[in-house]
Amino acid sequence: MAGFPPVPGPKLNPFNAGSEPLKIEFIEHLGKGDHAHVWKVSINEKIYALKIFTFFHNYDPPDRYKLELTADETDAYLHPFGCECRAYARIRDVGADALVARCYGYLLLDQEQQASLRQADAFDWEKDWGYEEAEDAGKPLRALVKEFVALPDPPADGVGRWETEVAVSPRSAPRLISTVRTLHRSGILVRDISLANVIEARILEFSMAWTMPHPCLARVRWQDRAHRDACDVDGIIDAWNEMHSVERAGREFEGVIWVRMLQNNVYAKKLRSRGNRGEYNEANYGYRRKVLDFDCRKFEARNKKKKKKKKSSKIA
Repeated sequence: MAGFPPVPGPKLNPFNAGSEPLKIEFIEHLGKGDHAHVWKVSINEKIYALKIFTFFHNYDPPDRYKLELTADETDAYLHPFGCECRAYARIRDVGADALVARCYGYLLLDQEQQASLRQADAFDWEKDWGYEEAEDAGKPLRALVKEFVALPDPPADGVGRWETEVAVSPRSAPRLISTVRTLHRSGILVRDISLANVIEARILEFSMAWTMPHPCLARVRWQDRAHRDACDVDGIIDAWNEMHSVERAGREFEGVIWVRMLQNNVYAKKLRSRGNRGEYNEANYGYRRKVLDFDCRKFEARNKKKKKKKKSSKIA
């Protein structure tokens, strides 16, 4: 199998388990979302998380962005599987695997593996997987092999607080901010940073991500989408602070996470020298101009220069 997807830009390699044939054991269903089911599996006696994408076509259509794309281009740029493959391939290329839940490659489940999944799966394949006999018969289920991240069981009540505690802390918040900045500098817009998608400041999935080069960014401003990612990060931090508000000397203080991706407009407006300049604009975004005006061609050229330098140093 070749790298996926077959369009310009980064391509994710298929999962490589060595020379042995794949033996997949479906151990536990961990959850399902809008795009996929996640299973704890054993592949050749090693534990992974297997994210298996459904047959549903529940993603933005090209005409929403006034684009004319072929079926293969739509699959590559807008389908959650294509989005994740491109994002993880770029993350691999820039050496940022440790910042997120690792992905070891993609898998196409053959008929025998799908039969094994059906035996372990309690869900309705038409209702919960979007499977239609006539349309999808013979199609392989597509999956990503990921690092299995073990978590403590959520409490019977207070699940929202548990999610917040697991997602971020005063110690890990700066790391989450740094991770998102690294992703942006690498040409990746996450577009889905939430409590359910972050564990200990590590982003778990990229099923809505846009990775440069991407046709939608010919219609949508990079700055606006990057700003939305930053707002989502600050929303997670705000949620943590609200849950850890304390009262001192008769006054209420919010938590102890002071770092943010964007300036806090509520407090900025209180400063005399600021006036009404606390509103969002490109100058106060907190990123350097070249990050806001990201150009994928510059990214590619920069990496080519790095590769040339590495080769010349080896010869020397």
